[in-house]
Amino acid sequence: MPRIVVLAPYAKRSGGPEACHQLVDCLIRLGFSAELWLLNESEVEQLVQAREQGMEFRNANVQAQARVSPVEEYQQYQCPAFHASKVGDDVIFVLPELYLLLLPLFRGMPCMVWWLSVDNALISMGYMNLNHLRQPTVTHLVQSAYAARFVAALGLKSQYLSDYTVVSREIVPALAERPTSVALVGGSKVLLDLTELERILRLDQGIDVRVIHGMSRSEVYGCMRNARVLADFGKFPGKDRMVREALLLGCLVATGSDGAALGEDDFSLPSIYRQPAHDLSKVAALLSHMVKYPEHHQAAQRAAVQRIEGEYAQFTQEVLSVFAATLNGSGCT
Repeated sequence: MPRIVVLAPYAKRSGGPEACHQLVDCLIRLGFSAELWLLNESEVEQLVQAREQGMEFRNANVQAQARVSPVEEYQQYQCPAFHASKVGDDVIFVLPELYLLLLPLFRGMPCMVWWLSVDNALISMGYMNLNHLRQPTVTHLVQSAYAARFVAALGLKSQYLSDYTVVSREIVPALAERPTSVALVGGSKVLLDLTELERILRLDQGIDVRVIHGMSRSEVYGCMRNARVLADFGKFPGKDRMVREALLLGCLVATGSDGAALGEDDFSLPSIYRQPAHDLSKVAALLSHMVKYPEHHQAAQRAAVQRIEGEYAQFTQEVLSVFAATLNGSGCT
């Protein structure tokens, strides 16, 4: 049985790296031989230089520093560390799209590109020959319908390999018992004027506003457990986790209509909850109504919650489907 080696950035806390840990853990649980290759920034630069010098991994001795992620929430995943290998056709590498520039290193050998956050790939794609993506030994995996559409636009076929959402499912207050509050996701990726939106909402008597930015992980979860509504108007380069975490923690959710939030296929949210970020008055009116009449909106978002609750089982089936060809040593399809 081939060894499956998944690349991921070292010591990074975000959805993509966690998905890579989940994949290795799932493969191990299903009886596959899988390892995680955690790379720091200087090692990625060294690999880019090796690619520029014409190096290829096939039939080469690849050395790596064995690492375990220091991120606390990743400790729940079993992820043997990749450290050294004589690379032949019995090794299959899985590259998140963040590492597209490294693809020439894997020329002539089976490998997989996992499109987790489409936006991360755009810079790399400007510096590479896109024909590397079209090699018959390269399989394309997509985490979201947004990624699937992007990959199809490149003329490439893909298979779904999503991820799953993990939160502490302790008892949370019912919506009617929570303060009449809105949690706004902040940060550089937000596409609307948060200051103006916050001002409009605060004029609506009785609605409290809290911006999620610069908080610890526990503070973010505490905010979501006590807010009635989470509003995330970010770029959604993939099927982002915060919206899904909020829904599992009992929040109502509203998003913009960009990236993976464009359609219902990635989050199962009706179109009313996916508003254009530029129309602040419409966004504010929606958030205000959700805060004041939560029971009506909770019923409309129940399908989204149920889908997220089924992610673990769905991911397991996707892993089996994607990697079934390796069971008899046939590599990528």
